[in-house]
Amino acid sequence: MLDSELLETGESPFTTAGNGMTAGRLEGRPEAGEVAIAPPSELDAEKLFSAELGSTTVLTRAEEVVLTRAIAHARQRITRILKRARRLSRAALADGGRGVVHPEEDFRERETVMILTYASQALQTKRSTRATGLSRASLRTFVSTLSAALGEYRVLRDQMVRANARLVNLLARRYHHPTLTRLDLFQEGAIGLLRAIEKYDPDRNIKFSTYAMWWIWQQLGRAADTYGSLIRTPVHWNQLRRRLSRDEQELAGQSEGPVSRETLAGTRGIQLERLEAMAQTFHFVSTDAPVSDTDDRTLETVLAAEGDEAEETVLKATLRERLEAALTQLPERERYILRQRFGWEEDRSETLDEIGSRLGVSRERIRQLESRALHKLKEVCTSQGLEDYLH
Repeated sequence: MLDSELLETGESPFTTAGNGMTAGRLEGRPEAGEVAIAPPSELDAEKLFSAELGSTTVLTRAEEVVLTRAIAHARQRITRILKRARRLSRAALADGGRGVVHPEEDFRERETVMILTYASQALQTKRSTRATGLSRASLRTFVSTLSAALGEYRVLRDQMVRANARLVNLLARRYHHPTLTRLDLFQEGAIGLLRAIEKYDPDRNIKFSTYAMWWIWQQLGRAADTYGSLIRTPVHWNQLRRRLSRDEQELAGQSEGPVSRETLAGTRGIQLERLEAMAQTFHFVSTDAPVSDTDDRTLETVLAAEGDEAEETVLKATLRERLEAALTQLPERERYILRQRFGWEEDRSETLDEIGSRLGVSRERIRQLESRALHKLKEVCTSQGLEDYLH
């Protein structure tokens, strides 16, 4: 549990890494009423951020109750405005995807902004205005009213975010992750804080910081599952791995021995093959790493490529374009014979008999026309500087 008394005081609940001093007190002991700031070269981003957080104020319990009730009132006002324009809301959120939250279900700022943007754009044309189910005057009133209500909510929301920034920072510091920095974790935790502000009900008589902790911690865990690995796996896979780890520890304590995967699969009620696929771990090897201790070549240089090199691909495309231009200078029948003989269209060459039967001439005649066409094409290619491709 968090030390609530520490969070409600004006002192910073954390110390900057490596120097043992509280945020906002970087070098030496400043005189009363002064804050000593170290030279910029001695500060990094996290220390600057910590120093700024140290100057933020924390709400008292009474101030928190007043602010949360004002936020709830602002949310209700927005919801009432949106419910009076259900047809407009449905049209605005039609392409929002599966995660859309409709106004009659719950409040979320994201959907409110989507509806406001749609309504503002609908004012541009009469046809779009008719699709909203509102007259042009009513739509203009809706946009102005919703904009004012959303602006009021955002002012109150920002006050609550600033007052609880220390809480987010404290949880971000506790959530250790090998790849995500503390600033990244703070940013994700702030998203969880915003969601907590959207859903908090002051009538339940629960302290806001207690309620917000769950949303912040959930967002931190989601960020670790989404961005923490080089190869992203579905979030429910990571959740399953954590459950399997807990189940394995519990079963191992009961049986005092190793737990088989079959037992774990039966515990969770899933197939063994699915469990094996979801529980597997990934090992990463850099292509810039040397092949071995005795071989300085990198892995990238010894891996066989499945396709052509980029340079070769460009050269082939350029050659094809230039040959296509050269073929257009031949008579139509001779051009057709060369295309079929060398598989220009379908990458399959045809025999002299197949082409002769299609054109109604003998095999020998097709051979003569092919020879004459190649001689003409050689002259065209030489004049265009393509003689190097003929050998």
